[in-house]
Amino acid sequence: MSERVLIRDLRDGAVADVDAINEALVIEPSISANVHRGKLFDVTFVDQAVSSSGTLEVLIQTSTSKVHLDFSISGGGNGLLQIFEGPTVTSAGTGLTAYNKNRSSSNTLLSTVTHTPTLSADGTKIDEELVLGGGGPHASGGESGGGFTEWILAASTTYLLRVENIDAVTHPYGFHATLFETIL
Repeated sequence: MSERVLIRDLRDGAVADVDAINEALVIEPSISANVHRGKLFDVTFVDQAVSSSGTLEVLIQTSTSKVHLDFSISGGGNGLLQIFEGPTVTSAGTGLTAYNKNRSSSNTLLSTVTHTPTLSADGTKIDEELVLGGGGPHASGGESGGGFTEWILAASTTYLLRVENIDAVTHPYGFHATLFETIL
């Protein structure tokens, strides 16, 4: 094959490439393709001092698009992670910056991600799991929450991710999310 062949998706302009040497379709993992297209974002929030029974809370308010979410919660001590759908929000809290992983792209995340919201109701609990903290001389802290699980969040919906420090002392906790929106 002497000429380059491209297959274009008419929905979003994405291009599939055909290798000129072996005439095979070039396959790229979804995550990598979204980075290249400027559609993959990272959001991080760390609270260095969550008191005993205190919480770290992150609110995700999706746009009119579904959101693919992969996240992790890490902590210096034991915690309880809960995910709620449809909380009643009084104040969304402080905005978090969603960084485009393609630093040459000007695309921005349409959904909003905030921390420390004010709520009048939690909504429907859709997940709960332990965040196990580290201990002893070789501990590096705990981690839990979606590292191998992809959540697809509904469009125009609000989600609350909460981790409660269930230890008797203050610990740091962190939230990290990688996400992209599906424009339908």
